[in-house]
Amino acid sequence: MSTEETLVEAALRILNTADPVEKARIGDQVANKWLQGLISQPYNPSQDLPVPDRPARLTNDIIARFGKQESMPREFFTDFVKVAQDEGRHFSLLNARLKELGSFYGALPAHDGLWDSAIATSKDLLARLAIEHCVHEARGLDVVPTTISRFRNGGDNQTAELLENVVYPEEITHCAAGVKWFKYLCLRSRNPILSDLPLEENSDTVEVDNEVIQKFHSTVRTYFRGPLKPPFNEQARKAAGFGPQWYEPLAVKDYSVE
Repeated sequence: MSTEETLVEAALRILNTADPVEKARIGDQVANKWLQGLISQPYNPSQDLPVPDRPARLTNDIIARFGKQESMPREFFTDFVKVAQDEGRHFSLLNARLKELGSFYGALPAHDGLWDSAIATSKDLLARLAIEHCVHEARGLDVVPTTISRFRNGGDNQTAELLENVVYPEEITHCAAGVKWFKYLCLRSRNPILSDLPLEENSDTVEVDNEVIQKFHSTVRTYFRGPLKPPFNEQARKAAGFGPQWYEPLAVKDYSVE
């Protein structure tokens, strides 16, 4: 019997690593092994491994929690391995920059909104994709350009360039992954045959797109409190495959939760 570590086992090892620097290092190592084919199996069907409700910190949870349970295709694992690898690299680069500026990770208080949403969506992959990737990550696309400008205006071009050239373009791909796999799940539930087609071909018709978008609206209204906040970075959202018909109807006050 093979003793090779599966991707889900490796993801759980990352989730349970407390030190953020070590977590990022292991995450990058695991991502490279998966992308190079050195880890061949996404999960062991005979294993039912527990996923912690609140890991040491957030990364790779979507792989460990949903990949096997939802019988997702290999491309899903690859996409989110890349997302996790990117996020680990972002942390490492920004952590190093903080040290250069005489500070350190954890020196300032920060909200836990992303993980609160991760817990709220821990039983529903469709909701996880909608809220984490198409609401929170998309909101990041809206605010990063202003953040970059603030650093430049403050004379910190090095941090501005790090955000502009590394973090910002990669965050677009993270939002795109959420849109892509949200569509996939919607179309698979409607017609399992469609899930075998390339994802780009699955959403060609206006009818299917409208159904998917309506499902997105109802999911966000169920799992996210309050309206989405404009202004929206339409260019970046469009690059992620996320047109205004997805989010503008949610940018209103006092809508009812469905």
